[in-house]
Amino acid sequence: MKLLDNLKTEEDNIEDELPVEEALDDFWKHCEEREEEERLLLGTEEEKDKSEPVAEKEEDKPREGKLHKVLWYFHRRRFVVVTVALLVVMILGGSWQVVANAEKHGGFFWWMDKNEEGTTMITAPEGVEDFVNFEVGKCYSIEEVPSEYSEYVRELLEIKTISDYSFDYAKIHKDQSDDTVSVLMKNDENNIRFQIKIYPQEILRVRETYPGYVFETEFEDEGIFFDVFSKEEISGENTYLMYFYYGKEKYIVMGRNDKSVLQDIVVEYKNVVLNHHNK
Repeated sequence: MKLLDNLKTEEDNIEDELPVEEALDDFWKHCEEREEEERLLLGTEEEKDKSEPVAEKEEDKPREGKLHKVLWYFHRRRFVVVTVALLVVMILGGSWQVVANAEKHGGFFWWMDKNEEGTTMITAPEGVEDFVNFEVGKCYSIEEVPSEYSEYVRELLEIKTISDYSFDYAKIHKDQSDDTVSVLMKNDENNIRFQIKIYPQEILRVRETYPGYVFETEFEDEGIFFDVFSKEEISGENTYLMYFYYGKEKYIVMGRNDKSVLQDIVVEYKNVVLNHHNK
């Protein structure tokens, strides 16, 4: 409540709102009243069971103070808790689609965290028992790339607009929420980085944020939408980042190439991806 209170501005109409401390006092008062009701009910049950053998019941055990009260309140006020959590998710993600993605993946906190690149990631989807987070390592030849990821690398070799680039290395990173294949392609003048994020199931398109990058525009080609970001380097050059979604993958292209050139590359990349999916 205090964190949400800090988000208010002078323009917000908060005259009729209860101060945080007063609201918290009301909360504890409500808990105490409910606890008294439980004691009365428990006493009635004990009177009824006097003639029966007494067996230890879970509800007869000592309560755990305020922690029990908080958990009980949240359980009985699930709608309020979910509403607040939705607000927090929308503030963090900046998009209602963030919430839609969470629901589609079957986990409310699916899009709550961000990795070091600013990409919104899964935090704790239900049903995940073993946390997996490790890097397979760099593969300096296509033959070294694990078979389940090799097709993603071979797709890049079919992009004619980068035929003068050569494969440098691929890096595989596995997480509980997705697998990431990062590929560096080089020529004598430029480097282009490709990144493929592989999610457990098909996801909705979400506009994300990347530290240091500024969103410029979006464009569409044959029903596929692309987001374009840019970052001005110390040298004065611009690094561009463009991505699109298809199926359960997100395809990202980064480079200091001319903007229009990189746009041609990402569009042809899309065509290659669709061709492989439709085979």
